[in-house]
Parts: sequence; structure tokens; C-alpha cells
Amino acid sequence: IASESTTVFVVEGEKSTDFLRGFGFTVTTNPLGATKWIKDFNKYFKGRDVVILEDNDDAGRKHSEIVSKNLYPVANSVKVIKLEGLDEHGDVVDWINKDLEASIDTLKALIESSEAVTFDVDELELDSDLPSFVEGELAIVGAIFKNPKLISKIIDADSLSDFFHAKPKAVLKAILD
Repeated sequence: IASESTTVFVVEGEKSTDFLRGFGFTVTTNPLGATKWIKDFNKYFKGRDVVILEDNDDAGRKHSEIVSKNLYPVANSVKVIKLEGLDEHGDVVDWINKDLEASIDTLKALIESSEAVTFDVDELELDSDLPSFVEGELAIVGAIFKNPKLISKIIDADSLSDFFHAKPKAVLKAILD
């Protein structure tokens, strides 16, 4: 991902990738297919907001689940967008082509109004190759609870992406919010 954009779109196929890039979006896809997410990709999504545009079929739903669970621990946020009114086996290109001008604006509004996905850490297949230390993350949260003045010295909104585990990250995000 070469762009400096903080928001990256993940789609299932090259057709959708090329189409959305034409509108100036930062977009990528998984070249190995919907069910083979390459965990090495996770490092490129660290600290970014990820929007997954789900195809309307079983493979698309499975792709969204796999990618969102893999990126949840490393991305700033992950949103899965289900495009209403999409025909079976349709993708974002089909959806936008129904009404090009309205659809781009509608897509932007839909993304803005959508909530980020959340998972319990037990639902995730965490990659043991990525550096993480849950006890250390929990110790930081505990230190802040014990002395709230430490938060400004320890953490800011940008450093949330350094937290790997969902629960300490969610607590710190709530504290910062």
C-alpha cells in the first residue's frame, strides 16, 4: 500500500480494486482469493482505518470475516460494509454502476455512518509471529487506572495502534475518548 491515506479499502477482486482506484480510493485485494488471507499483509494495515466492501455471496461474506478478524488487532479500525440492494454474486462495481454519481456519495455516507466491528479476543486467531505482550498491555492499563495523570505521559491516540490485543486497546480507546 503505497498511499499515505489512513483509510484503505479491501475488496475481493481485482475488478473492484481497479474500479475504486479510478475514484481516488486507496484499495487493495487479497491476490490468493477470499479464503487465503496472507498474514504478512497485516503489517501494511497497522494504524490504518480499514473498510471491507463485502461481495454479496458466501465467498464475499467469508472473505469479510477472515480479513476483519486478521486486521482487527493491528488496524486502527475495521468496518465491514454490506451494500444494500446488491444482487446475488454482485460486488461494489455492480452496486456503484446502478447510479454512479449517487452511489459514490451514498458509499461515503454509508462508510461514515457505519460502526467499526468488534471481536472478543477469544474469537480471533492471533498470529503468534507478531510481537505482542498482553501482560504488558494490561499493566499499562492498570497503571493508568491507578494514576490517571499518567495517561498523557504514556499514551496518545496515535499510539493505540501499538496495542495488539483487543481488550486493552478498547479500554485505552475508551479512556482517551
